[in-house]
Amino acid sequence: MGRLPGLSRRARYCVAEGERPLPLAHHKGLFHRFARRFFPLPADIDLRSVSDGERIGRFTAYHTPGHNPGHMVYIHDAGAAFLGDLVWENDGELTTPFWGDSYDMRRLRESVKKLARDSSSFDLICTGHGAPFTEDGHDKLQELADQL
Repeated sequence: MGRLPGLSRRARYCVAEGERPLPLAHHKGLFHRFARRFFPLPADIDLRSVSDGERIGRFTAYHTPGHNPGHMVYIHDAGAAFLGDLVWENDGELTTPFWGDSYDMRRLRESVKKLARDSSSFDLICTGHGAPFTEDGHDKLQELADQL
């Protein structure tokens, strides 16, 4: 959310908006709606909805709710997975975000398991927080899924 306005000026395809507004009754929804007032998206940004399984160039999009209701990850055909905040890297291990930074921990765990089960294989993992994994990425995600 914080870097999107700057990135949008260089990107050809941006995804930023879900179909439903963020819930005010949830601590993260209230924060995100408040923050949007101070960090608005540019008026000329090209917003597009993306669906689970949709192909965007050589990427496949996967809907992975939990961290937030509309969270998406993108896996490139060449074996690179951009997992955003579905998982974090911590001391060389994959972990899920903590409850205070997620909308729904049950759905987040389900999303990790579903992605490990349904996605194509990948070596590289880029997370929203932490260092990337450069090999055996799918195996590392499966190990985390097995622990949940």
